[in-house]
Amino acid sequence: MLQSFKGSAFRAHNPKWAFQPESGEGAASTGGRFNPPGTSALYLSLGYESAIIEAQQGFPGKFQPLTICSYSVELDNIADLRDPTVRDHFQISEQAMACGWAMYAVSGDKAPSWAIAEALRSKGACGILVPSYANNAKANATNLVLLQWDQASVKAIDDDNRLPINQDSWLV
Repeated sequence: MLQSFKGSAFRAHNPKWAFQPESGEGAASTGGRFNPPGTSALYLSLGYESAIIEAQQGFPGKFQPLTICSYSVELDNIADLRDPTVRDHFQISEQAMACGWAMYAVSGDKAPSWAIAEALRSKGACGILVPSYANNAKANATNLVLLQWDQASVKAIDDDNRLPINQDSWLV
């Protein structure tokens, strides 16, 4: 029930953190839908519009500055949780995927979506394809959430070296 993924993906970064576009450390610092605080994950979207909506938390008209990156991704062991047969195989409900994870980050309890990622990671899944749950996301918007990845398999495309090399790069 795990498959390969090869293609492009996108992420809209806070410019302050764009120097580590492949790290997943930003998600580790705050947690996210499929990772509790302290656990790295790399959230990508299959469309650039979805990446922007995800970064803006679905609030139209409240755009903060972003650095948009395109990624080349090639990974095995991806669970496509958009597919009901895959969800059934892994005994995953849409309700658990769409849970209000942020309240769990505050309470210290385990979010159902974190349990999904933990269980899939233990079964060798490198990532998951999931619908976008951001407000105002299009119905077919898809995210690729990487749970375990190798930087050789996921590369931010920066042929002209435009991304900063560290946070101090913004001061130059």
